[in-house]
Amino acid sequence: KWRKSGIDILNTEIKKQIYADGMQFELSPNYHTAAINIFLKALRMTQLANLDSEFPQSFKDTIEEMIMAQVNFSFPDYTYPMFSDAKLEDKSGMLKNYKDWLKVFPGNKIIQYYATDGKKGETPKFLSHALKDGGFYSFRNSWKDTATVMVLKASPPAFWHSQPDNGTFDLWVKGRNFMPDAGAYVYGGDAEILKLRNWYRQTRVHKTLTLNNQNLDT
Repeated sequence: KWRKSGIDILNTEIKKQIYADGMQFELSPNYHTAAINIFLKALRMTQLANLDSEFPQSFKDTIEEMIMAQVNFSFPDYTYPMFSDAKLEDKSGMLKNYKDWLKVFPGNKIIQYYATDGKKGETPKFLSHALKDGGFYSFRNSWKDTATVMVLKASPPAFWHSQPDNGTFDLWVKGRNFMPDAGAYVYGGDAEILKLRNWYRQTRVHKTLTLNNQNLDT
């Protein structure tokens, strides 16, 4: 009963939190990665105990879609835009994630490509891609380190970790992010800390249009 209740809660939450295109509803790349790991670790534990059949196939398929969304909004060096409350990620951390994800989806050649740093597997067959439900649009001319990649955010209203930054974008060229997002300040603290946090959450801090320095509604 305890195991079933946990699986039921996770299955309810994955349906609630994940859009059809695989994006997590807070629309913050860091929290997207964290959500993959929360759902995937539970599935991995049941796999090791030969109990993964207790999860519906839709749960597994959604996690795989989340990983594919991660691939699409990431740059060739495994980093990704610091939209909303995201923090800067490094390649070593993401390599570890992809290796863990490959254990659950060993037949996915794209996950294998990223888990092995390009030594095995394959890249997606397409280049540019629209995650229309989450509103992350990626434009690229290659999946290699020599690529030019732009990721644009044009999302629906989101939840607490999202920021009023629609229209913002990152431009990554041949190994360097030339237009990184400002990211976020710490989440809580005294009045001075919150003042700094709120400064980062303004539309005018991002690379998008404003009117009279007012925040966007979304």
